[in-house]
Amino acid sequence: MTVFSITKQMFQQPQSGTIPFGEIMLLMAFFNKRISALIYV
Repeated sequence: MTVFSITKQMFQQPQSGTIPFGEIMLLMAFFNKRISALIYV
């Protein structure tokens, strides 16, 4: 799975509704070098 797919999947979980914001930040930090291009474009 690509980083974009993982991020997309995390933001599309209405059944969960309680996605830890910390986990998202950890994922962002982990793939910082790759997603930074997507964020700052």
